[in-house]
Amino acid sequence: MYKVAFITAKKRDPKYLFQTSGVDLSSLALEAYLSARGKNIETLVSEEVSDIIRYRPDLVAITATSENYPLAIRIAKSVKENTGARAVIGGAHISSLPSSIDPVFDAGVIGEGEETLLELVNFFSGNQKLDASIMSSIRGIVYRDKDDVFVTPPRSAISDLGLLPLPNRKKWVSKIGMAYLMTARGCNFRCTFCAACRFWGGGVRFFPVGHVISEIKDIAENFKPKAIRIFDDIFTLNKERVREIISRLKSEGLSHSISYICWSRADLIDEDYVKLLKEGNFVYVAFGVESASERIMKELKGEGMSLKKVERAIALLKGAGINVGLTFILGTPGEKDEDMQATYDFIARHKDEILDIELNPLIAFPGTPIWDEAKKGGLVSDDMDWERLSDTGVITTFDFNNYIYLNPAMPFDRFMAWIERFKLLYMEVMTKREVFEFRSKTFPSYIFPSRLKRLP
Repeated sequence: MYKVAFITAKKRDPKYLFQTSGVDLSSLALEAYLSARGKNIETLVSEEVSDIIRYRPDLVAITATSENYPLAIRIAKSVKENTGARAVIGGAHISSLPSSIDPVFDAGVIGEGEETLLELVNFFSGNQKLDASIMSSIRGIVYRDKDDVFVTPPRSAISDLGLLPLPNRKKWVSKIGMAYLMTARGCNFRCTFCAACRFWGGGVRFFPVGHVISEIKDIAENFKPKAIRIFDDIFTLNKERVREIISRLKSEGLSHSISYICWSRADLIDEDYVKLLKEGNFVYVAFGVESASERIMKELKGEGMSLKKVERAIALLKGAGINVGLTFILGTPGEKDEDMQATYDFIARHKDEILDIELNPLIAFPGTPIWDEAKKGGLVSDDMDWERLSDTGVITTFDFNNYIYLNPAMPFDRFMAWIERFKLLYMEVMTKREVFEFRSKTFPSYIFPSRLKRLP
């Protein structure tokens, strides 16, 4: 049997809330595919390097974002030194910046990983030595041959997502944390700070409704969560599909005992959509405003969005009793005092209508137009300290001492004065009684942090 171990490189520090609140789906999805389609393959999904070393895999598959890429390198080195296993890296970082592949990795998977990883496993299991001529024939990978880096032609996206097996949460997950699933892959929009389009290859592919309902049933039966988060970039892209999903949730008895959370866009929300989401027991809808300065909003989100549409969406959702979450970005190139003031005033004006907010300093992640501009300006590079892109997701715990500031239109000390004001406003919003009541009801503290099962 050829043994494959999966691990996601992520910080275990509780301040990195979004890295500890839910089990990473990428490793579970890849493991399910290899188990279903591979031959003579044995698998382990773990978050403990010690368990992986004890398992002694033939190959370790590591998933990593940019901020956790150094951790992924350390994991690979530790596993290889102790077991002699091969190491493959996948995820957002290597997909966006394949040229940064570290020599410790035998290959990197670019973009969607199921088919590519299976082909790599088949190759590695039959070859003791790396043959560059064969590696070059595997689509969608990056690899090193001596000192040179080679990227093969891209692999076609999986056209029928319904053929993918469900992640085997029951087998691998000990504590679910925030239960979530994806009903689609990709995004139609091209926000300048987001790499989703580059990672997924552009456009959106939907899982069949029956597949979505089966996965929700699987989560409900095995973990009995109070709420499930739909982790699509934008769940509300196709109203008729959403209507069908909600109809099935109701007919299957999945819309009463479980509440749902999703992401949308303000310009997609109308009266019909709000009524539909209410029927499906969606209790929280979040969307990105990014800036209350329409000029900066356009820089980040492109055409089509406006404050008028945002305020209308807030009013419609709030009027239906659906909680609203908003995200904002601070530090966009060109952002001035009047832009910051507009965002501050907008939050202060609507703080009683919205449940919670995220305030995120703009980070130049590889694969985004923001990265491309920052690289031209010499602010980032392909061999930089990737931990400088760390993001806690909470402005009060964000490390501004290590932050790469991107806005030449405002001195950094002036920016930090604004940050201190925004921190106070953030606490004013987030310490409301309604926030505590919603979170304790929807995601009780005893389910956090998420945990995978340990090796016996």
